[in-house]
Amino acid sequence: MNFSALRQLTEHWTEVMCAGAYLRQLHVARYPTAAIRPGDLYWMGSTLLNVANYLLRRRANPIPDGHLPAVVAGLYKASLGVTGVSYTICVSCWAGRGDEREPIDQDAIYDYADRNGTLIGTHEVCAASPNLIRAFLEVMVRGDAQRARRATDMEKLLPHPDAYLAYSTAIVRMHLVKHVVAVRQIALFDRLGARLRQMCPDAARRLKRWLTRHEPWTALGRSPDYELTRWIARQNEALRDRVVGKLVKLIQRFHDPTSTRVPGALFQMLRRPLVEGISLAEIVAEQLALSELEVRALYAIACDQSKALGAGGRLVGSIDSLAPRRSDMPAWAFMAEELGLEPDNPSVRGILTRARSDNQIGERMKRNRVKVAKAKDDGKRSKGKAVRDLPAPTITGKIRGGRLAANHVELALVG
Repeated sequence: MNFSALRQLTEHWTEVMCAGAYLRQLHVARYPTAAIRPGDLYWMGSTLLNVANYLLRRRANPIPDGHLPAVVAGLYKASLGVTGVSYTICVSCWAGRGDEREPIDQDAIYDYADRNGTLIGTHEVCAASPNLIRAFLEVMVRGDAQRARRATDMEKLLPHPDAYLAYSTAIVRMHLVKHVVAVRQIALFDRLGARLRQMCPDAARRLKRWLTRHEPWTALGRSPDYELTRWIARQNEALRDRVVGKLVKLIQRFHDPTSTRVPGALFQMLRRPLVEGISLAEIVAEQLALSELEVRALYAIACDQSKALGAGGRLVGSIDSLAPRRSDMPAWAFMAEELGLEPDNPSVRGILTRARSDNQIGERMKRNRVKVAKAKDDGKRSKGKAVRDLPAPTITGKIRGGRLAANHVELALVG
């Protein structure tokens, strides 16, 4: 257990509870809901989670790093658990183990977290005691008007609460867009690996090693989000499509009145079932199109964040200038490497689309690997030859006290 975190949390627990009640009240006033469901709790928890980011990044009166009030740090710790547990409950419901439309109470949330070990990580556990966790969950689910009225310090920290709520909602939407796109990309990479195993097993093994360094969802870290993303992607097609469909609905629901719409084409692609037996070229083409749509969606959401922070919604560059480079797209970059081309070379698309079959692409990949192996061998031989042909060096220098002065050492090649 992180005892320093527990000590800090308990010392400021009264302020954390009041701040949580106040921010929950703001959230429900702007985004009304008849009852708190798992999705609502996730949204509220994420709202509280982003207080620190907003205070650090807002244009007017930003708080310098290292000077955030202790209540904000405590609020972050408390809401981190709420966000993680509530989202796991959402996925569990989408997978058929509950109904996400049903209201939820604090006891059910705590029992779920305790039963599934959600608050226990690989290296640490939640800093709060069971009683503190239950009390905070109760405030999140039921609200507490009396505590909310006492949160005067938090009210002063957020003189423009609507901007803060808009910013937080944009952050949540951005995270979920990355999450759901990563699910699709993992599924497509699995298809790509399967095709390569059939036509070029060595390439399939290289892809597996390559993905450990370049997979597009590594930004999620080795966190529960990372594991959850992989879990969803590796389910059978029917279950994965159902979860993805629910995720898309959740993103569309998390819409602030001032926010920009995420391009509908992205959602259409995410909802489209993965077709069995698609060619290697079609897999890479879909991954490329998906990456381009993701960047456009993230750009639109980033503009919303900028506007909420008081920067006027202006970003440096245009949407076209922020389009992803092909070298940044894992599937494209891998295939370019296998074909012996630079990632930004437009010939990659031509080779993939003109090929009459996957086997034709596989033959080119094999020929390229032969070239690469030959080049390595030639390089080793030429390097060895160059070393053997060099004249023997002699070291000259001034001797001081029987030792060679390092600052006067010279290498003289004697032919």
